[in-house]
Amino acid sequence: MANMNNETLSNANGIVPDFRTSKEALEKKAMIAKNKVGAMASDLADTTTELYSSGRDYVKENPVKGMAIAAAVGAVAGSILTFALRGKSSKKH
Repeated sequence: MANMNNETLSNANGIVPDFRTSKEALEKKAMIAKNKVGAMASDLADTTTELYSSGRDYVKENPVKGMAIAAAVGAVAGSILTFALRGKSSKKH
C-alpha cells in the first residue's frame, strides 16, 4: 500500500505544476503589468497637462471664441442631460 502511494505521488509530481514556479511567474507578470500601467498613467498625465496648457493659451489669445465654445458645449451637454433625465422620469409614470 505504501509502495502504491509513493508511486502515485511520484506520478503526480510529474503532472501537477510546481506552485512555487507558478507563483513566481504570476508575480513577474504582475510586476510587468504594474510597470505598463505606471507608464500609461504617466503618459496620460503628460498629455493632459499639454492639452490643458494649449487650451488655456487658446482661450487667452481668443477670449470671444473661447466663450462661444464654452456656451455651445454647455448647451449641448444641457440638452443631452435634459433628454436623458426626461426619458427616465417618463418611464416611471
